[in-house]
Amino acid sequence: MSNTNTISTSLLSPIAAVNLVWAMTGSFADDVQSKLNSSRAEAEMKDIKEEAEKDKTGKKTEYIQCAITAMEASLRSIETVYKGRNLNFDENEKLRNTYLESVKESLEFGQKAKDVLKSLPMMTIGAASGITLAEILNLPDVIFWALGLALTATGYFFNIWIVNRTRKYKQKQYVIQDYERNLYYIQYVDRIAVLLNTLYKDVDRAHNKVFGLKYPIDGGKTEQELVDNLLQGIRPSYCRYVHEHMKQRVITSDRWAICESGNPQVTALCRYWKK
Repeated sequence: MSNTNTISTSLLSPIAAVNLVWAMTGSFADDVQSKLNSSRAEAEMKDIKEEAEKDKTGKKTEYIQCAITAMEASLRSIETVYKGRNLNFDENEKLRNTYLESVKESLEFGQKAKDVLKSLPMMTIGAASGITLAEILNLPDVIFWALGLALTATGYFFNIWIVNRTRKYKQKQYVIQDYERNLYYIQYVDRIAVLLNTLYKDVDRAHNKVFGLKYPIDGGKTEQELVDNLLQGIRPSYCRYVHEHMKQRVITSDRWAICESGNPQVTALCRYWKK
């Protein structure tokens, strides 16, 4: 694939350009290590540019300038995708918080209903009368206390039912939110893969234009395989049936860790996992 009679450069291979741009995306993050990696990549890019300028033929400088232009364009596109991902995260969080607020209201309703039922026999009828419901019904003391106990018990169990139901609903919402955020993240990684593949091809075309050959690839891998290997470690490792089972609503909070991690040894023990 390479031509030893043609002048080329090892200063910046297409996959090295991809790696540098990917490292530079650390500037978007808030953590110190990512920003440090970005600074190192920018410093390395500066060194490559200075080294290319020493070439008296001008070919290396021309190639590096073309490569840097492609890298800067790719970095801007990745930043746009990154901001879009964060916007999706924020909107999803607002939506789920609205759902969780309704859960909180249901829980408060259960507490109020319990208190109302408990105090019903002694509830005053009419603001000025001062007459209770028990007095109006002229209930004997035994029935009065039995009614009070029955309503108290009813309120207690009604509250327990509300609490259990809202707790399960809340857990379900957290699972759904985590699942949806991962969907946005997968979309983000897929878009990044497209952009980095395009960058690889742009840099390779620049090399071909300046030196008359495509940059040789070691290891017998394709261009796409090189880029995909770079991103393989950041892709979610879902169970293969997670989307199907999420649609069927069989995924619960206690199963979610198994579904999300996708560990074959564990997922195979799931009763919903297909052999």
